[in-house]
Amino acid sequence: MIPLAARITAVGDTFDAMTTARPYRAPRPAADALIELVRFSGTQFDPDAVQGFLRAFPDAQALPIATPDRLAAQPAGALASLAI
Repeated sequence: MIPLAARITAVGDTFDAMTTARPYRAPRPAADALIELVRFSGTQFDPDAVQGFLRAFPDAQALPIATPDRLAAQPAGALASLAI
């Protein structure tokens, strides 16, 4: 059995991967990423982890897209201070 922490991490990591700019592709809109998470809930992703993500980030569509420039502009420790 896959540990719960790994199942939760898979959902968040996948959302981040889809919505972050990469050298080889543009970021996908958060709404598209959420649709993919829900679409693969129960097959690729743990349904409870997906529902937890949706509850924890109800405004995920409004999350800013992470780019290297935006991340570099954040004060040191800004990401570590997020309480999830």
